[in-house]
Amino acid sequence: MAPEVLNNQRYGLSPDYWGLGCLIYEMIEGQSPFRGRKEKVKREEVDRRVLETEEVYSQKFSEEAKSICKMVSSW
Repeated sequence: MAPEVLNNQRYGLSPDYWGLGCLIYEMIEGQSPFRGRKEKVKREEVDRRVLETEEVYSQKFSEEAKSICKMVSSW
């Protein structure tokens, strides 16, 4: 869930763009930006990670792909 939604803030299309960034990340990396592959965590922990951690980009990401993910995730 997008940070704006988790924080009960007003929002427009920003959660959709944030979700697109997460989807692109997952398509390239093969796992969610906030959960390890096959890692079992409760939703509250994922929510905490969304709010408190920065996504890590592996060598699979070109500079353009990183830029796109960061751009749409920060709208």
